[in-house]
Amino acid sequence: MSLNQDIAQSGASVCALPSQEWHERMADVLAQQGWGVFDDLIPLELASRLRQEAEFMYTEGGFSPAHIGRAEDRQLNDSVRRDWSCWLDGRSETQQEFLLFLENVRQVLNRTLYLGLQEVEAHYAVYEPQAYYRRHVDNFRGRSPRKVTLVHYLNQDWLPDEGGELGLYDGGNGGLIADITPEMGRTVIFLSEDFPHEVRLTHRARWSIACWLRTNSSPF
Repeated sequence: MSLNQDIAQSGASVCALPSQEWHERMADVLAQQGWGVFDDLIPLELASRLRQEAEFMYTEGGFSPAHIGRAEDRQLNDSVRRDWSCWLDGRSETQQEFLLFLENVRQVLNRTLYLGLQEVEAHYAVYEPQAYYRRHVDNFRGRSPRKVTLVHYLNQDWLPDEGGELGLYDGGNGGLIADITPEMGRTVIFLSEDFPHEVRLTHRARWSIACWLRTNSSPF
């Protein structure tokens, strides 16, 4: 049984998470265009607690520089990415609530889109000023079990000149689809192998949770 299934069956006390209708709307958008943006999908009270926990864990040394590559090819390369991350493992009630939301998304996508998703993984991410992540894909044509990418933002009152947008590109013609501002409570979802993306240079500390819905639990 996965960590997320354990949480789902634990009866953990949670704040009001999105309704089944919201989850199914997300599935419809993913089926129609492969990506979507949702505001206030996660309760702002939960988003605020996630931000507070992420900041605390960062100041306590719980974050590590993010790597590129997978398995034995993993490496640090700050010419490609300069963010720091900390994996969610359900250690707090706040994390459990968010992981329960992801577990519900996984179940709905499996039921409606037959994606065969078995696991969820997620980490806090912080981009300090002058950090970025160059254009990349999360699953290069089936070489990774990651099938659906979901990003949730934790930044209050983000201003246009602060940078840090998520640039989302068409995997077919390479054209820019959207520049998405990392506003508090905003959630972006897309098919991992179909949409190259990048985090543009940020001029302010930029907080988020990066999540992947996977077809198996093999190491990334």
